[in-house]
Amino acid sequence: MIHKALKDICKISNDESINMENYLDAINYIDNLYHLESVLKRHISIRQISFLPSFKGKYLCEKLGITSEPEENIMKVFKVTSDVFRVDDELTQKITDEMQEICTKITVIDNMILFILK
Repeated sequence: MIHKALKDICKISNDESINMENYLDAINYIDNLYHLESVLKRHISIRQISFLPSFKGKYLCEKLGITSEPEENIMKVFKVTSDVFRVDDELTQKITDEMQEICTKITVIDNMILFILK
């Protein structure tokens, strides 16, 4: 089901090679998302977290003329928010410490954490 939905979402051009590249980018994003989720689940219920929009693929940005960072183009930027991050500094620190292994940069702002994966 996810693969069919991705193919429909990723069809942005009459050029099938561009559509395929966009589709492969989307699969890579989902793979990275599952990896991030597996680490987060060790510390907090996923139901307590909201994932914020951070999906910007290279070909979609080019087609729509949207500016994006190189990390966004390779689907390595993730933003999560939770009220728990605002009140539980120890939990937030545990998450950021463990995520250091798979991230090049982690930024905590109020109740939001921005992860940029390696």
